[in-house]
Amino acid sequence: MVTQPLLYSGRIIFVSMIPASGDRCIANGSSWLLELDALGGTLLAIPPLDYNGDGKITSADLVVSGKKLEGMASEPAIVSGTDRDLKIMGTTSSAKSILAVIEAAADRDDEGAAPAGVGRMSWKQVQ
Repeated sequence: MVTQPLLYSGRIIFVSMIPASGDRCIANGSSWLLELDALGGTLLAIPPLDYNGDGKITSADLVVSGKKLEGMASEPAIVSGTDRDLKIMGTTSSAKSILAVIEAAADRDDEGAAPAGVGRMSWKQVQ
């Protein structure tokens, strides 16, 4: 692990890198995006990632702790949505220089609603 781990909604999220075989000075290889329960270091109870690539987090996705990524990926930034979150990373992959991985929205109920005290609590219009 060579990136800063993220603590997000009870999860520890990090990227590991595997250099390509041969010349270790070449910035190429693969990565794993890993996501574990922050307190126990174990698998999460629900599928955390869109493992099958259909754009949705459902019971069809595996409950896994990680997903292999093409290229060496950077530390992820998380963009929160109402029904899903995105992890955005830079990568050395020749196919994609920016990679987005869909994950289950943190702390959402079955209808996708955030619990009380999460998200925007109020707003003020500036004129």
